[in-house]
Amino acid sequence: MLKISTYSLKSHFQKLLMPMRDWLVSQHYTPNQITLTTCCLCIIYSAFLVWSPTSKIFLILLPIFLLVRMALNALDGMVALHTKNQTAFGVVLNEVCDVISDLVLFGVFITILPIYSVLWLTLIFLNFLSEFVGLSVYQATGVRPFFGPFGKSDRAVFLGGLAIFFVFLPDAVLFFQVYVIIGILLSLITIANRLKMVIH
Repeated sequence: MLKISTYSLKSHFQKLLMPMRDWLVSQHYTPNQITLTTCCLCIIYSAFLVWSPTSKIFLILLPIFLLVRMALNALDGMVALHTKNQTAFGVVLNEVCDVISDLVLFGVFITILPIYSVLWLTLIFLNFLSEFVGLSVYQATGVRPFFGPFGKSDRAVFLGGLAIFFVFLPDAVLFFQVYVIIGILLSLITIANRLKMVIH
């Protein structure tokens, strides 16, 4: 079953972030500070997407913001590993902040997309279900599955693309419906891929 994911690029991405990791360590930033900062930035950016009179600019810039978010998500773990500051609380905080960040960033599109909200709510639900399945598999096997094709980084690409399309094709209702349905199908495949680790 399809498992292709942008997550496979993680090691290359982390190599590019090494100078930033070293700077954060030199400034004595903790992994939890980075995690909380990332979550707060996502909440603030989502607020601008909904309430700013220049929200179109924030939509255009969303792919760049999501890239920054991915970098910060990688950096908190890199800093924790480098400083040997990995804690159980940090792991839980990271998961909770990821859920909150995804909720606010995906949630704002309910207010602007010209489609039935049930489609978008279904996609959000499946996104969370895939992460819940991943955590459950980790609890059962000790191995965290990051299988795609709709993992965290893939969803960022999906959402960034959606924002750009919406700026230039705001009335393309059929296009957005198909786009979201594709996301739903990819989420279902992702859930199936992760469940296969515990189904024999």
